[in-house]
Amino acid sequence: MRAGTMGEGSEPITGASAAASGSTGKEEGKAEAKGRGTASTERLKRPSYKVVLRAEPDIDGVLALRAFLKTALRRYGLRCVTVEEVRE
Repeated sequence: MRAGTMGEGSEPITGASAAASGSTGKEEGKAEAKGRGTASTERLKRPSYKVVLRAEPDIDGVLALRAFLKTALRRYGLRCVTVEEVRE
């Protein structure tokens, strides 16, 4: 295959062929940006919950927390947004 070709029966889109097809790429970028904005506004509408967890003695808290968060996402659809360690 020669450089600049897409394969048999197809040709790369150049400035002339893009103009002929009416596609500038700007419209596609706007549509993608709108889609991303919608998802972020929906995320803000969903409720959030604050939970405080404490590891029992002789339990590795970090490993237990990671397993807990994976289970929460995979089984219950609850995604962790932020995590902060509280020192008492």
